[in-house]
Amino acid sequence: MFGLPAEATPERRSAPGERVRHAGEDELVRANLHLATQAVHELARRLPPHLNRDLSSAALLGLAQAARSWDPGRGAGFERHAATRIRGALLDELRDADWASRSVRSRARLDAAPRPLLERAVEAGLAEPTPA
Repeated sequence: MFGLPAEATPERRSAPGERVRHAGEDELVRANLHLATQAVHELARRLPPHLNRDLSSAALLGLAQAARSWDPGRGAGFERHAATRIRGALLDELRDADWASRSVRSRARLDAAPRPLLERAVEAGLAEPTPA
Protein backbone atom coordinates (compact mmCIF):
# COMPACT_ATOMS: atom_id res chain seq x y z
CA MET A 1 0.00 0.00 0.00
CA PHE A 2 1.60 3.25 -1.21
CA GLY A 3 5.08 1.75 -1.33
CA LEU A 4 5.19 0.55 2.27
CA PRO A 5 6.73 -2.85 2.94
CA ALA A 6 4.20 -5.63 3.58
CA GLU A 7 4.92 -5.78 7.30
CA ALA A 8 4.23 -2.03 7.61
CA THR A 9 0.85 -2.09 5.87
CA PRO A 10 -2.17 -1.67 8.10
CA GLU A 11 -4.47 -4.55 8.89
CA ARG A 12 -7.76 -4.66 7.08
CA ARG A 13 -11.11 -6.37 7.54
CA SER A 14 -12.80 -8.40 4.82
CA ALA A 15 -16.25 -7.66 6.19
CA PRO A 16 -17.68 -6.43 9.47
CA GLY A 17 -17.28 -9.05 12.18
CA GLU A 18 -14.68 -11.15 10.36
CA ARG A 19 -11.24 -11.71 11.74
CA VAL A 20 -8.49 -9.23 10.94
CA ARG A 21 -6.30 -10.15 7.95
CA HIS A 22 -2.82 -8.96 7.26
CA ALA A 23 -1.82 -7.74 3.80
CA GLY A 24 1.03 -10.25 3.95
CA GLU A 25 -1.45 -13.14 3.76
CA ASP A 26 -2.64 -12.01 0.33
CA GLU A 27 0.94 -11.68 -0.86
CA LEU A 28 1.81 -15.17 0.41
CA VAL A 29 -1.16 -16.65 -1.45
CA ARG A 30 -0.35 -14.82 -4.71
CA ALA A 31 3.32 -15.74 -4.56
CA ASN A 32 2.60 -19.42 -3.90
CA LEU A 33 -0.30 -20.22 -6.23
CA HIS A 34 2.02 -22.67 -7.98
CA LEU A 35 1.97 -24.89 -4.86
CA ALA A 36 -1.80 -25.35 -5.16
CA THR A 37 -1.59 -26.10 -8.88
CA GLN A 38 1.26 -28.55 -8.38
CA ALA A 39 -0.55 -30.41 -5.59
CA VAL A 40 -3.70 -30.77 -7.72
CA HIS A 41 -1.71 -32.16 -10.66
CA GLU A 42 0.22 -34.61 -8.48
CA LEU A 43 -2.95 -35.95 -6.89
CA ALA A 44 -4.94 -36.05 -10.14
CA ARG A 45 -2.29 -38.28 -11.75
CA ARG A 46 -2.91 -40.93 -9.08
CA LEU A 47 -6.71 -40.80 -9.13
CA PRO A 48 -8.85 -43.12 -11.22
CA PRO A 49 -10.53 -41.38 -14.18
CA HIS A 50 -13.98 -41.42 -12.58
CA LEU A 51 -12.62 -39.31 -9.71
CA ASN A 52 -11.22 -36.61 -11.96
CA ARG A 53 -12.95 -33.59 -10.56
CA ASP A 54 -11.99 -30.01 -10.11
CA LEU A 55 -9.92 -29.94 -6.94
CA SER A 56 -8.52 -26.46 -7.55
CA SER A 57 -10.93 -24.73 -5.18
CA ALA A 58 -10.02 -27.10 -2.34
CA ALA A 59 -6.31 -26.50 -3.02
CA LEU A 60 -6.78 -22.73 -2.99
CA LEU A 61 -8.72 -22.97 0.25
CA GLY A 62 -5.83 -24.95 1.76
CA LEU A 63 -3.36 -22.32 0.56
CA ALA A 64 -5.43 -19.51 2.09
CA GLN A 65 -5.66 -21.42 5.38
CA ALA A 66 -1.90 -21.96 5.30
CA ALA A 67 -1.28 -18.23 4.83
CA ARG A 68 -3.64 -17.47 7.71
CA SER A 69 -2.11 -19.98 10.12
CA TRP A 70 1.59 -19.75 9.25
CA ASP A 71 3.85 -18.53 12.03
CA PRO A 72 7.38 -17.71 10.81
CA GLY A 73 8.63 -17.90 14.39
CA ARG A 74 8.05 -21.67 14.51
CA GLY A 75 10.93 -22.36 12.14
CA ALA A 76 9.05 -24.06 9.29
CA GLY A 77 9.23 -22.42 5.89
CA PHE A 78 5.99 -21.29 4.33
CA GLU A 79 6.23 -23.58 1.30
CA ARG A 80 6.51 -26.69 3.49
CA HIS A 81 3.66 -25.55 5.73
CA ALA A 82 1.47 -24.68 2.74
CA ALA A 83 2.16 -27.97 0.93
CA THR A 84 0.98 -29.89 3.99
CA ARG A 85 -2.17 -27.78 4.41
CA ILE A 86 -3.00 -27.97 0.68
CA ARG A 87 -2.60 -31.75 0.60
CA GLY A 88 -4.82 -32.05 3.67
CA ALA A 89 -7.51 -29.88 2.06
CA LEU A 90 -7.41 -32.02 -1.09
CA LEU A 91 -7.72 -35.25 0.88
CA ASP A 92 -10.60 -33.78 2.92
CA GLU A 93 -12.38 -32.87 -0.32
CA LEU A 94 -11.98 -36.41 -1.66
CA ARG A 95 -13.17 -37.93 1.63
CA ASP A 96 -16.21 -35.68 1.68
CA ALA A 97 -17.14 -36.83 -1.83
CA ASP A 98 -16.67 -40.52 -1.00
CA TRP A 99 -19.75 -42.57 -0.15
CA ALA A 100 -17.77 -45.09 1.92
CA SER A 101 -16.16 -44.37 5.25
CA ARG A 102 -12.49 -45.02 5.84
CA SER A 103 -13.30 -48.14 7.90
CA VAL A 104 -15.41 -49.56 5.06
CA ARG A 105 -12.55 -48.97 2.60
CA SER A 106 -10.06 -50.56 5.00
CA ARG A 107 -12.27 -53.60 5.44
CA ALA A 108 -12.71 -53.95 1.67
CA ARG A 109 -8.93 -53.86 1.20
CA LEU A 110 -8.52 -56.60 3.81
CA ASP A 111 -11.24 -58.71 2.19
CA ALA A 112 -9.50 -58.41 -1.17
CA ALA A 113 -6.05 -59.11 0.28
CA PRO A 114 -4.27 -62.37 -0.45
CA ARG A 115 -4.91 -65.03 2.20
CA PRO A 116 -1.40 -64.98 3.78
CA LEU A 117 -1.59 -61.23 4.21
CA LEU A 118 -4.99 -61.55 5.86
CA GLU A 119 -3.69 -64.27 8.18
CA ARG A 120 -0.79 -62.01 9.23
CA ALA A 121 -3.24 -59.18 9.92
CA VAL A 122 -5.31 -61.52 12.13
CA GLU A 123 -2.20 -62.60 14.03
CA ALA A 124 -1.24 -58.97 14.56
CA GLY A 125 -4.73 -58.17 15.86
CA LEU A 126 -5.53 -55.85 12.93
CA ALA A 127 -8.38 -57.98 11.58
CA GLU A 128 -10.87 -60.56 12.77
CA PRO A 129 -10.68 -64.12 11.49
CA THR A 130 -13.08 -64.92 8.65
CA PRO A 131 -14.50 -68.36 7.85
CA ALA A 132 -12.62 -70.13 5.07
